Amino acid sequence: MVTAVLDASAFLRFLDDESGAEYVERLLSRAHNREAIVLIAAVNWGEVIYTVARARGIDASMDLASKLHTLPIVVRSCGSEEATQAALFKEKFKLPFADCFAASLAQNESAVLVTADFDFKRLPPEALKIEFLPVKGKVRP
Repeated sequence: MVTAVLDASAFLRFLDDESGAEYVERLLSRAHNREAIVLIAAVNWGEVIYTVARARGIDASMDLASKLHTLPIVVRSCGSEEATQAALFKEKFKLPFADCFAASLAQNESAVLVTADFDFKRLPPEALKIEFLPVKGKVRP
């Protein structure tokens, strides 16, 4: 069984039906069929809600938040231990702080990180398993 962690960029690609949305949709379908586990860090879920609120308004973001329970995604809370791990990940790899929550969750769960954020290209290959979604407007070969 595959375990995947979505960061905010991957989830937003899915919501906006942009490049890579079909990959995320397949993951969610597999999770629905209990063939995969899909996780998102609470910090990254908050990023998604904020981005939707900014782009489409608070009502749209609240509607999305209310629909979360219908998706086969597990939101992992972030306590002091997770915040410490994310902070150390940031110091080591110089990534944006919210991204570090997704990365450290993927690392802790031995999961693949699914992202459209190419900041993660800075990481050495052994640091994390990463599935990059295609650049916007490009189709995956």
